[in-house]
Parts: sequence; structure tokens; C-alpha cells
Amino acid sequence: MSDYNVDFYDSVVIGAGAAGMMCAGTAAELGYSRIALIEKNNIYGKKLLITGKGRCNVTNNCDVRTLVENTVRNGRFLYSAFSSFSSSTIT
Repeated sequence: MSDYNVDFYDSVVIGAGAAGMMCAGTAAELGYSRIALIEKNNIYGKKLLITGKGRCNVTNNCDVRTLVENTVRNGRFLYSAFSSFSSSTIT
């Protein structure tokens, strides 16, 4: 186990999954400048890379046709949802 000087940090977040990264980001937005984000995996957000077979991050600012054409696999499944909601609605 590494030695951490907890007195140095304003906030310590355990786990760099989606929730942990959002927590650390929110802490930074609230003005905390010394945040420790601790993760056991070798890269942060590792599980996000496999979520939805690589289709997890669907926020963007392009038209529906471009989104569907640039989705890694079977982008057509997004067509109905993104035709109903624009990117400005969900971001």
C-alpha cells in the first residue's frame, strides 16, 4: 500500500469508475483544488471502455445521421432516441 499524506488533500475519492470520476470532477467544480482519485486498475474508467460494447459515450454535438454513421457497431439502435432528443437536450 502506498503512503498518502491525507492532510494534503481536500477530498479523497476511492474508485475511478464513472461515479468516482464524476465525484472528483464535481469536487473540482466546487473549488476543491487538492483531490486524490485512487483506483486499483491501471487506467481510470477502465470498465467504461467495455460498457455497451464501446457505445457508452453518446453525447456529442452532431446531427443524428452523423452520429449513427460513426457509431462503432449498429448505430441504428440510436436513431429513434436521438431523433426524439437533441444533443443540447441531453448534455
